[in-house]
Parts: sequence; C-alpha cells; structure tokens
Amino acid sequence: MGAMHGWALTVDQRRSRMSEDLVPGLLRALTRLPVIDVGDPTSPAGSPHWALTPERTAGDEIQAFTTDPATLVAAVWTVCGQRLWWCGIGMGEVRTPLPDSTREAAGPAYIAARQAVDGAKKAPNGVLVELAGPPASTRLARVIDVLAEVASSLTPAELDVCDLYDRGMDRPAIAGRLGISAPAVSKRLTSRRWEFLRRTRALAVDLAAEALSERTVSRSAVSRSTGKGG
Repeated sequence: MGAMHGWALTVDQRRSRMSEDLVPGLLRALTRLPVIDVGDPTSPAGSPHWALTPERTAGDEIQAFTTDPATLVAAVWTVCGQRLWWCGIGMGEVRTPLPDSTREAAGPAYIAARQAVDGAKKAPNGVLVELAGPPASTRLARVIDVLAEVASSLTPAELDVCDLYDRGMDRPAIAGRLGISAPAVSKRLTSRRWEFLRRTRALAVDLAAEALSERTVSRSAVSRSTGKGG
C-alpha cells in the first residue's frame, strides 16, 4: 500500500437547517470549474483535475481530493465566492490505490481536512488549511486566506463576469451570454480588474505547487533515511 500527496477538501454548508439543500449546485460547479493555466495567461481556462471527484459524503457535506494546485485554487475561489460554505483543506497523504469513491478514501489528508473544516467555522473567511505530518511553510495557508477574502468580496454579478472571462469569452460574448450591454459588462467587472484577479489566483497556484513539492521532497527524504518506500 502506498500514498499520494495532495489536498483533501471537506466543505460544509452554513446554516443548512435554515436553508435549502445547496449541495447539488455546488457539486455541479466543482465538476465544471474553470481552471486557469498559469503557464499561458492568454489561454482559456481548462477543466478540473480531481483524483477523487467531489461527492456528498454526509448530509450537507462534500469531500474531494486533488493533486492539482490549479484545481485546488479554482475550488477555493468558487466555494468561498459563494459565502455559503465552511471550507476545510487537508494537505498530506491519501492511501493508494485510490478507491472509486472519495467516501471510501483514507489517510492523513482527510483527517486534516476534517479538523480544518471544524476550524473554518471560527476563521475570518470561512476557510482553513491543515497540514498533515511535519510542520511546513505557512505561506500556502496565508495565500488561501487572502484568496478567500478576495473571492468573498466580489458580488455574484462580478463573479459571473469573471467566470466567463476565465473561460475565454470576450466582452461582447459575455454581454450576449448575460443578456446585458457591453458597457454593463465593464461596469460589473473591467477586463483590467479581471486580469488582476487572474494574477492573484496564479500566484496562489504557484505557492500551492511549491508547498506540495516541498512536502513530497520532505517525505521522500524521510523514506530514504528510514529505508522505507513510499
């Protein structure tokens, strides 16, 4: 039995007893995320890469697992932008071979995600990162918190325009999709503002990739020193 390094997400609906079930809508959003390509700032966003696809695991809770930094950032952006969820992120290992369902997955990353979602209920922006295993850089946790604050500061109208810009649409096409005028698109979100938001997310992707690389290298070094594979 081996292990895979990445991020487990546990997302819990806020005030679920007083509102409708929002899980189906978020599941659709998470499987259709626009994932930016940090290597090519001019290219349209691609599809998410989930190692274990998002699923309802209990009541109003969703869990998933990814090894892709850009998918992680896109998920945090979407979840926190809705301001309807507590988001816990556990960075660490998941046992391999991976099961068919995230509900059957196990490993330190999932334990850390559970702890994180509980802590997220007291966090300023409703999101928390827990690192499973030895202490590591806190830069990822800080940038995720900033990302969540930026996303939650945008209105639904601004997020709709941002999403369509991410998918490669220009202003006239966005206007047609939303049924508004081209000037109204810019009033909601200028292309310059969108470029800033894209750069912000690209920085978060870079730091997430760096954090995962550091953790993987650290784990490999420990395995070599103890004579264990991993």
